[in-house]
Amino acid sequence: TNGGVISASTLAQGDGGRIEINAANSVTLDGSITDTTFRSAIENRVEMGAVGNAGEINIDTSNLALTNGGVISASTLAQGDGGRIDINATESVSFDGNITAIFNLVGADAVGTGGEINITTANLNLTNGGQIVATTRGQGDAGKIDINATESITLDGTTSDGQSSGIGGVVVNDAIGNAGDINIITPNLSLTNGGRIASSTLGEGDAGRIEINATESITLDGKNPNNNLPSAIENKVEFGAVGNGGGIDIATPNLVLTNSGQISVSSLGIGDGGSISVNADNLILNNGEISAANTPTESTANNQTPQVGGNINLEIADSINLRNNSIISAKATSNANGGNLTINTNFIVAFPNQNNDIIANAIQGNGGNITINTESLFGIEERPLNDFTNDINASSEFD
Repeated sequence: TNGGVISASTLAQGDGGRIEINAANSVTLDGSITDTTFRSAIENRVEMGAVGNAGEINIDTSNLALTNGGVISASTLAQGDGGRIDINATESVSFDGNITAIFNLVGADAVGTGGEINITTANLNLTNGGQIVATTRGQGDAGKIDINATESITLDGTTSDGQSSGIGGVVVNDAIGNAGDINIITPNLSLTNGGRIASSTLGEGDAGRIEINATESITLDGKNPNNNLPSAIENKVEFGAVGNGGGIDIATPNLVLTNSGQISVSSLGIGDGGSISVNADNLILNNGEISAANTPTESTANNQTPQVGGNINLEIADSINLRNNSIISAKATSNANGGNLTINTNFIVAFPNQNNDIIANAIQGNGGNITINTESLFGIEERPLNDFTNDINASSEFD
């Protein structure tokens, strides 16, 4: 607590040691932070100026709790690879509060590969800005994140300055490397009040793929109260980046997006947006959004080869319900081509006069195709877009 540290890092030539913690009941890292340099931490790092690899961190316990800035880190800040982090907590893992995180970082001056983050538990709770992050700021790939929670995963809320609780993989500005994949297995996944799962690239490299298998349900609800960002699962090529989106694969019986909940892939840089694949029994959108957007910058738009927007493939065994300004869209701006949208389901029900739309549009490029295989459509039909009706529309402004 209060800045206590367990460390086996390397500051010279040589590898960091291995950290193994076996605590039958609980492990708690708590730091009341005034100076964020000093945090309660378990760390195994290649420090600046060192040459070597970070060692592993292995934690076996019933309950792992990080609060008020507690940190677990196996990063590289110099020349060498980051370490692997394995956590096995039979009952729960919880991160609560500002700068409370497990992270695996390839630092800005580093040359190396980030290690993996593997978590096995019954319940994972990230609240009030708690995070699990694998990032590259230097030269090297970020590590992948694997999470298996046998009962539930909850990502809820933000810090006071708007930092969302979340799971993420990032290639930051000026970095050269790929973001790692994010793989999640659990019965129930809940993202609320701005909780996010995201993989993105802002530098030179691809975003990682996000794969989620929830055997009972996935719920995305609400917004970040500080900056209005929605609870979301997203994969993004950011402005100025050079790379492709990794895409999103989701399998669950029940997928529910409410109060601005969003699943999205997009490209604002030089590279194709990823695609979205959903396999579910029921899909409910109540002021929710599933979107694939390709919005290249002006410099990107002048490329000879038009970028391709992401595709959306929805395999919904029973029904899709659309309410209250919900949207399923594959859009492209500038000279990019729109992605294709394929829906296979028994029923699509759109509640009347609520502006629920299914769209595949472009501006200068080619619009994507919309293919819908269903027994019945209720309350929605193919026609030009209107703010007061439920519309299916595939078009391009290019003549």
